[in-house]
Amino acid sequence: MPESWDLFIPNKEGKKALYRLEILMGSIAPTTISIYHRRVVQKKKKNRAGTSFASETYAFCFEYRSGNLVYVSLHNGDFANPHFRWADTRDKQFEGDNIPSTFYPQALGYIEKICDYLREKKEKAVTYKEKEKCERFLSPLERILLADKG
Repeated sequence: MPESWDLFIPNKEGKKALYRLEILMGSIAPTTISIYHRRVVQKKKKNRAGTSFASETYAFCFEYRSGNLVYVSLHNGDFANPHFRWADTRDKQFEGDNIPSTFYPQALGYIEKICDYLREKKEKAVTYKEKEKCERFLSPLERILLADKG
């Protein structure tokens, strides 16, 4: 069973963006850390007055130990919606060497935002359990950032 955590992180406009972190476990150790990001976009419809809003979901999956980006997918819809279906909403998907280079900087940007948020949350944490949860998700994300800089 994966361990997941939904985070509402303020963006530059002061609105809170939704991210979900998920760690997949193998038989004895973690294998994958995934980042899901919901983005709300404005879409102007022809022959209609006004603007409608739609949600897009980005999924980035990294190997837990190496930090290599192994999977990216884009979906139409909001992953937080209980009626959201991953397979039914998939617009694009890329694996391994087929991942376009444009997605890696985007994923690193998300990781930096999440790390900053988790560091702040860890500093403000009152209980050991809260700090431990922050560290459990923060540690593999920081390894990914270090691997990129090294």
